[in-house]
Amino acid sequence: DFNRTPYAAPAAMKVDTRGDAKYLKRFTVADDGVVQKETESKGWFIFLGVVHIIWAMIYCAVAVLFMVASAALAMAEDSLPLLKLGLAAAVAMAFLFAAWSTATGIGIFMCKPWGWWLGVYSMFWGIFDRISAIALSLLDGGADSYRIGQYVGMGVAILGCISFLQLFCATRSRKAFNVQTPPGIALAICGVAAFVVVGTISLVIYLTGESLD
Repeated sequence: DFNRTPYAAPAAMKVDTRGDAKYLKRFTVADDGVVQKETESKGWFIFLGVVHIIWAMIYCAVAVLFMVASAALAMAEDSLPLLKLGLAAAVAMAFLFAAWSTATGIGIFMCKPWGWWLGVYSMFWGIFDRISAIALSLLDGGADSYRIGQYVGMGVAILGCISFLQLFCATRSRKAFNVQTPPGIALAICGVAAFVVVGTISLVIYLTGESLD
């Protein structure tokens, strides 16, 4: 008589409302058949997005300062036209960098493919920018203890950019951004583009300093 069994009634089946497909995407199967849970990297991308937004705000503040300086020079009768032109170019460049940083931060927040490309380019930009800063400082004869401390900070920044490049090129990161381009091709394109732009700007800065001297 099964109606008189002393055992408790079976518990109701628990339904996972998270969705099997969404839940299983967090796991990978290694070659040896062991199921491993992938580590979440979205926290680092959120950090990068916040950093780019902060840099955009800094560039906007710098642009405003250059605009104030340019307005002050416009009121002076003995101001140099070349200096005014340089300040106007600095304002335009600062706003351009602010727009670039804002777009990069938004793209990373939204996990868009173009955000991934902008993020990779920004990391290359940081690497070549710090290398060019070190080179310009050495050409200027900077070798004192204060600048050596700056070199250490620049080296740490370069290593940080390289680490974030590795994070962007990881398989799970490219899946999160839905990037189909092989990482080698993407690195070559972004690296060459950043090298050309940063190298050109650094060369202009160096030649301008030489002419002023």
